[in-house]
Amino acid sequence: MRKAESSMQFTGSSLAPEEVASCETALQYFCSLFSEEMINEIADQSALNSTQQKPDKPVKISPSDIKQFIGICLYMYLVKLSCARSYWSNEFRVAAVADVMTLNRFEEIKRSLHFSDNARMWANAQRDGRPAEHRWRPLFHAAKFG
Repeated sequence: MRKAESSMQFTGSSLAPEEVASCETALQYFCSLFSEEMINEIADQSALNSTQQKPDKPVKISPSDIKQFIGICLYMYLVKLSCARSYWSNEFRVAAVADVMTLNRFEEIKRSLHFSDNARMWANAQRDGRPAEHRWRPLFHAAKFG
């Protein structure tokens, strides 16, 4: 058993910033990666995108919704099922996901999720001769990933 335990030990670099390395809970770790400013910006841009897509029926998206959505996505990354809908299914229901948000709400946010205003970023990219992938740059620059 000792050999199996040692083969599972972390052997990579532990050069994580102190604020990340000192995290004791998943929530602390989450907050070390995503600032309130980032969460608010994602919520604002996602709501704007929803309004642009369906002006007659926009989706209301709060910062709390974004935190829950990202938390669910991180959980799904760690606990894999065959498809996203399985986390809410009668057969495989995962309470850590299904009790946080309904499937319909998850899919609604997923459809609306946005990190920048397409119209503004596209116009700026064309004006400056930059490629359109600059749409995600505001989020990338705000990230605390190092």
